[in-house]
Amino acid sequence: MNLIWRFYLDPNRLWRWQHLAFNLDVVAESPKGYKEYEGCVENAVAKGYVSLPSQTTKAKASEHVRRRW
Repeated sequence: MNLIWRFYLDPNRLWRWQHLAFNLDVVAESPKGYKEYEGCVENAVAKGYVSLPSQTTKAKASEHVRRRW
């Protein structure tokens, strides 16, 4: 299963995407460059990219911990 997607600006300052295997081999890439990031992402979604909300790494305070004021 390939889960790595890379979005970057090429030397012409156009947005491109690459779909990478876990060993970083390129599985697929955008057919062209995009002036707008959103257009690039839209094309990647059409090719299988799924945007997930970022996950927080901050630990949540336990409800059982007594707070000190």
